[in-house]
This record gives sequence, structure tokens and C-alpha cells, in this order.
Amino acid sequence: MTRLALIGAGAWGRNLLRNMAHLRNAELLICCDSDQERCVATLNGYGGIRASADPDEVLNSSEIDAVVIATPAVTHYDLASRAMRAGKDVLVEKPMTLSLADAKSLVELAESEGRVLMVGHLLEYHPAVNRMKELLDSGEVGDPYYLYS
Repeated sequence: MTRLALIGAGAWGRNLLRNMAHLRNAELLICCDSDQERCVATLNGYGGIRASADPDEVLNSSEIDAVVIATPAVTHYDLASRAMRAGKDVLVEKPMTLSLADAKSLVELAESEGRVLMVGHLLEYHPAVNRMKELLDSGEVGDPYYLYS
């Protein structure tokens, strides 16, 4: 059984928590957020999960196998790299990093540490996204400057 920790109990973290609570082959042990009260409130109704305000508690814990990161994007690179160096697999929400160089660095670190690095992809396989890709690939809509949906 994979033992998980969630870092980030904000709006998206709550969604991830709800889903992780129903995994069959994983157990969520720690929910961590810089706002301890928000973390405790997010855990309301989920028994057996510890609340923490200190990501180092998660990163230094030998009982945690993998970390899910749902924090502000500016923190993703630091938390993900520290987690992998601490021997944990990582799922980090998008954007994985704020720069291509940092993203490449995380991929290289995952390879060198033998860690799993995954990025959230909520709409990657959504039919509307697939259709937009088809339109872009065909040239029907021309070169995009900006997309919003």
C-alpha cells in the first residue's frame, strides 16, 4: 500500500483529498498546508489523517512514500525537488514549474533519483481539448495567440 501526503489544502487540494480518500491501494496519512486551520477544516469528515503546517514534516517522514503537491505554482519546483531528493514519488499540479529549465531539471532529477514524477492533467483528454488540437494541427484556425476556455 502506498502511503501518501498532500501538500496544499486549498481549493484544488480539497478535490485531490476527496479522490485520494477513496483509493484502494493507497492511504493518505498527512495533509499539510501553511494555514493549519484550513488544513484541519479540509480534513473535517476524513478520519485518521494528520494535519500539519510544515512541509518538512512530510518530506522528512519515513512513513510517506509519495507526495501530492497542490500549492501555488511558485512553490512547485522547490517542493517537488525536495520530495524526490527525500526518496518520495511526486504528483505535482499544473503548471509543474514556472520555467522550462526548472521542468527539465525536475525530469532529470526524477530519472537520477529513480522517482516517479507526474503532473496533473485535468483536461488533457477532454473531447473539447482534443477537437481544438485537431483544428490547430489542421491549420483551420491559424496560429493561436491565446486560448481560453
